[in-house]
Amino acid sequence: MKRNILRLFVIELFFFWICPEIVANKVNQVWEKDGCNFHLSYDIPSGCDKIILEIHSDRNKDVSKLTDVSPDNTRGENQGMVHGKDMWFPVIDLQLKENLHAVAIVANVSDGDHYSWNSNFWNSYAELRDTLVFANHLEHWENHIYVESETAELKSFYLQEIVELSGSGNHFDYQLTTLSPVWSGTIKIYSHKAGEKLLLDEEVITDNTVGKEIQTDSDLIRENLITSLSQSISFILSAQNLNPLSPTYGGLFLFYDLDSKMYRRSDWMWTYGPAIKLLLDASKIPELAEEFGYEKLIETARLIGEASLRFQMLDKDHPAYGITICRYDPRMIYDEGFSGYLSPADAHFLAGWGWIPLYEATGDQRFLNVAILQSEQIGKVMEGDSIVEQDFVLKANKWKNWTMDESGFGMIGFSETYKYTKNEKHKQIGKEYLDGLINVLEDPSGLWYRTFHRNQADHTDDCWPTGRPVGTPILMKDGQTTRGNGWAMIGLLSAHQMMPEGDYYLKKAIALAENVIGKQLDDGSFPWQLYVDPQKVGISEKGTPLWSLLLYQLYQYTDNPKYLEAAQKALLWCMEHQYTGDDILARGGIVGDTWASGIVYRHYYPLICTYTMDWFGLAALEQLILLENN
Repeated sequence: MKRNILRLFVIELFFFWICPEIVANKVNQVWEKDGCNFHLSYDIPSGCDKIILEIHSDRNKDVSKLTDVSPDNTRGENQGMVHGKDMWFPVIDLQLKENLHAVAIVANVSDGDHYSWNSNFWNSYAELRDTLVFANHLEHWENHIYVESETAELKSFYLQEIVELSGSGNHFDYQLTTLSPVWSGTIKIYSHKAGEKLLLDEEVITDNTVGKEIQTDSDLIRENLITSLSQSISFILSAQNLNPLSPTYGGLFLFYDLDSKMYRRSDWMWTYGPAIKLLLDASKIPELAEEFGYEKLIETARLIGEASLRFQMLDKDHPAYGITICRYDPRMIYDEGFSGYLSPADAHFLAGWGWIPLYEATGDQRFLNVAILQSEQIGKVMEGDSIVEQDFVLKANKWKNWTMDESGFGMIGFSETYKYTKNEKHKQIGKEYLDGLINVLEDPSGLWYRTFHRNQADHTDDCWPTGRPVGTPILMKDGQTTRGNGWAMIGLLSAHQMMPEGDYYLKKAIALAENVIGKQLDDGSFPWQLYVDPQKVGISEKGTPLWSLLLYQLYQYTDNPKYLEAAQKALLWCMEHQYTGDDILARGGIVGDTWASGIVYRHYYPLICTYTMDWFGLAALEQLILLENN
């Protein structure tokens, strides 16, 4: 990739009406771009008291919306939409600094229209206007404007900075830093004199920089594994939220969107866990420690963990006290279009994959303490109910009505915490937690059914009513997915680690794995849904690396070469499908474009999920360990 691109423009400007003295003099301009830095140097005409800069990123030429339907979406309109409501997702792809504001220009505003800005974290419900200026709560990359309107359209979105000048005849130096080495757009510079704003310069910047082509080979040898791991870790490091004013500073964006060329969703905190584990384990590999810096890998993992700690519910009177807010979802049925969710399963998944490994690596007692508190409070949530609650929905102020197969993965939090506490109470809570799920979700073959719906009046359906009389629980047996059964497998293997007596949970894990392996495709991948033709539903780009890791772990417990072979086939598929195209930010990622690739939105758009890369990296590390031991 070219690191230095010099852009030099000297333009003669004759604005007789603003500064007559420049008729015989040039306005000296220099524009330079070096990596992510733009430097502007100007001689400003005398009498000008302000310079106004407008930065228009090409990423905002066509701002994506919640209601967008991919051309590949054969299902039509996205589920959960409400007429007259939408969410716009403008991009901020510059480093934020003082006096930098965002401006949205809106057309066709009607009386009674309203909006909210970044309402996942902030309450800002107000009357919609033609021009909106946002000085606070700006996020790197994806931002949200929730809109209640039948007619409003977002016409443009840009960043603006007003620079006060100290006197006449000033020389003006200005620097802006982009979040990506590839940036295209338009920069407009206005002068301000005697109340008038006049355009001095408009520079259109086109940057077609492409990265150096990745040379990959899919043989499972150390050199190739290190190359693939390097690309995965580079992707994860680039996906870190480094906006110090963001509530999720230090955390990770969940997706990179190849269609809109931006990172999305830093507010899925539960997904931080496996990235922490991967970075800590990668720091022990000499080649990776040298390439990225041992301290950098450890510090990044610590920052990710610190971000997640900020979301633990510490209100002792709250029904979900001690549990972590795991995510924020766009939901049009709720005020301002978002709700937060506190999930025992997701929160303890985070503890098992992230907090306890951080405690092991750093000795920071806080990470063990929060895991202990969470274990005990999950036990209290389960008092009188053998099936763990899935989510406490903040906007509904109720527990959700349904529990899914994915709750199984919370078991790892109990197993990892128990390693250090050796407290039999923690083991017993974990056993009751997983056994309750097994009793209702495990089918006779060993696979897990998808969902148990309580169908109770004191719970919220959260956009998913059963259509049946309230009071009758419903077990939803269809829709079994590769990823969902992978979440269950995490629980079974974690339970075996904590309670290996008689191989009770290991036998269940083997039965589940046998079913999933039977659905593995010839190329090593797994379908998204286990019982549906992958030609119809697509490949599980998240489930394939997950199952590669899980089968490596199962092989360690059983020494059965069948599981190793399946794990390696899946790993090879991942290596062969790492992105090597022109989009620098997507490099090394594994792209998915099914209905589930965006999980709750952006269905059928090409996305790279960060935790997909975590699973892939952890599976590759397992293969490295095998090579070292043989």
